[in-house]
Amino acid sequence: MKELFKDTKNIMIAALLVAVVALAVGYAIFATTLQIDGVAKIDANWDVEIISITPSYTNNAQETSNATPAFTTTTASFDATFNTPGDKATYTVVVKNSGSIAARLNAISPNVSALNTLNSTAPAVIKYSIKTAPALDSVLAANGGEATFVFEVEFDKDATAEQIKALSTPISKSLTATIEYVQNTATTGF
Repeated sequence: MKELFKDTKNIMIAALLVAVVALAVGYAIFATTLQIDGVAKIDANWDVEIISITPSYTNNAQETSNATPAFTTTTASFDATFNTPGDKATYTVVVKNSGSIAARLNAISPNVSALNTLNSTAPAVIKYSIKTAPALDSVLAANGGEATFVFEVEFDKDATAEQIKALSTPISKSLTATIEYVQNTATTGF
């Protein structure tokens, strides 16, 4: 029996040694560090801005000062002076997308409702309007796309004698418009 015990003991030691070696090899295999390298580069830039305002004046309209018309990247400011009914100033505003991301027109402020409110304030005979503008949500192409907005301000040609008499001429009414573009996510997949 001693011999049987010794043989069983040797088999068990051999089995344990095989198990330890198998575990060591398995650990070595799974303990190896897997390294995955990669580089991702996004090369995009946002550059949408107002690049010019071109005014034109009809009859006796003129700019109130050398400070207007003026613009920043997103705003355009106007302040014309009028003497007689029918005087008009027209401002052509150009927005350019020099960036590599398509842009979507999100808002023009003031909108039509806000312009109606402005037009009802004194002097009510001076009326602002947006004559032409791209539709909201229209897309401005990347890499050079341009959009034109035309704002107009006019001394109401149908102003009554009483309205005119109540005014001290010359008269003016200023406006600052904001043109807001956002990233056109429909085409970028973001």
